Amino acid sequence: MPTSLQRDVADVLRTHGVQRAACVIGVSGGLDSMSLLDCCTNLSSELALTPHVIHVNYGLRGAESDADEALVRDVCARYAIPVHVVTVAPYDQPRLAEVGLEAIARELRYAAFLAYAEEHAIPYVLTAHTLDDQAETVIMHLARGSGMHGLAGIPISRILSPAVRVVRPLLHASRNDVQEYAREHGVQWREDASNATDTFLRNRVRQLVIPALREAIGPHAPRGIARSADNVRTVADFIDGHVAAAIADAVDHRGSTIIVDLEQLDRYHEAVVREVLRQALELTFDDLHRVMLLRTAEVGSSASINGRRFALRERNAIIVEHDNPVEHSPAVVIHDGGQYVADAQVLHVTHADVCDVTPHGGPATAVIDAASVRGRLVWRRWQHGDRFQPFGMTGHTLVSDLLTNARVPHHLRTTVRVVCDDEGIIWVCGLRQAERTRVTSTTTSVYNFHHEQLPQDA
Repeated sequence: MPTSLQRDVADVLRTHGVQRAACVIGVSGGLDSMSLLDCCTNLSSELALTPHVIHVNYGLRGAESDADEALVRDVCARYAIPVHVVTVAPYDQPRLAEVGLEAIARELRYAAFLAYAEEHAIPYVLTAHTLDDQAETVIMHLARGSGMHGLAGIPISRILSPAVRVVRPLLHASRNDVQEYAREHGVQWREDASNATDTFLRNRVRQLVIPALREAIGPHAPRGIARSADNVRTVADFIDGHVAAAIADAVDHRGSTIIVDLEQLDRYHEAVVREVLRQALELTFDDLHRVMLLRTAEVGSSASINGRRFALRERNAIIVEHDNPVEHSPAVVIHDGGQYVADAQVLHVTHADVCDVTPHGGPATAVIDAASVRGRLVWRRWQHGDRFQPFGMTGHTLVSDLLTNARVPHHLRTTVRVVCDDEGIIWVCGLRQAERTRVTSTTTSVYNFHHEQLPQDA
């Protein structure tokens, strides 16, 4: 007869469709994964399972790591189950210093699981996370100030790829339940000596925090934490349904630029808004706080966020872009007539007799009295503090004020360029030219400037 743990595992596998199918079991050689392997082997006839085993050898404990691998191979041979061993080197990973050893090991582990499953067209990967792992995870996320998905802890099932799903059949079983099963069934396992150290945060939570909670609250404290995680996940799943609709309504991707329509976003509950921003913009907790503040900030306010990006508040939107290379664009010296290119902009220059020039007209064109030019002509990005006397005005004005009055969106202002000579600005491209360059009855030759914005990938 199947034991209580086997019945629970069978129920989880049936619920998630893991029957009459092949599955990959991640087996480290420890108590939990060896017990899961034994469970699945005993259930293979009942559920028509075809188990495969994958073992990841990190090589972190030398001979001890090799002994773990040897045990897994021996047991799989006894069960007549195919086993695949992947050897990885976590310390050689370039992101090690950034994310830490535990995170790197996890990335390598799941990459190995997915690669094997896809190569052999196996739709399910089973891992041996327990209720105690869930409680530890939720406590760590709570201490870090995580959002609802962090407090929901480890999902019992999630998609690894369009063709592969991970399922965790032991997630509602305590470590004591698993240990009792292993002893009753003569399951062999190996203890990882590193679990007894306080090197990793999870170990410290396991050794210090969980025992303190058991003593203060009761022996079932981890189960209560895991139950809370299940409740939070139910709410998170509900909110995610609205988040998908809100992203479709309010978020527009234009190449590397993301535009969040605040009027559309304001139709949704604050909990949905936070998740829309977090998911659509891939924000960290600190980033999310800064972007949330931009919703009520003045137009032109901005915040730097992860990935070398910045978020900018416009009148009815938040614009997210990568650090704009246009800001570092060099000045272009105009030697004579011709075509000049800077980033995604083109300036066409004609120097001719006033009678030979037929201007195109419109704000993209400026006709300059050549005699008004002093020194060399330069085409550059405008700078804060730039000022000039616009055509038809008696006084000077700041270019920044001109852009504000012309309602140029803030996220486009860094792209605005000016043509200047040794005395200052003679044309703000696409907007206004300087009064001193006006063509008069005494003008004999002119510069005809035509500004063009090149199309960019959408």
